[in-house]
Amino acid sequence: MRNNFVKFYRVLHHDTTVTEVPAHDLKVTSLRVNEKGLPLHHEPERLVNEVYAQYSLLPVAERFYGYTSKVKAMEKAKQGALAYINGMLAEIEGGITRLKAYRSAHYDDLNTTLLDANIRKLEKEINLK
Repeated sequence: MRNNFVKFYRVLHHDTTVTEVPAHDLKVTSLRVNEKGLPLHHEPERLVNEVYAQYSLLPVAERFYGYTSKVKAMEKAKQGALAYINGMLAEIEGGITRLKAYRSAHYDDLNTTLLDANIRKLEKEINLK
């Protein structure tokens, strides 16, 4: 007899590992507590309209996508990893282009004006005056 519970497959952002997660694998979340250790929503002296939860995105390393099919999860893991690699390569290519442009724009300064010998020569001239 097959298991009668639902599974989904988790792929972390920028990762290739496919993790099987049963739908009944529930984890208890922690409550925000005050200085006395009581849950915030049980304090009568607090205002009723106070916001008790803060929402924010997970750090990139903890973000994931969920799929109901392992095949789909594997395809998306591969697609995401290749997109991430191509994005990093594009950054490198753009960086090399900027580096070459900077070097050619400042070639004269780097190879004549800012040579150590010319700097020391100017330093001596200033000290002689």
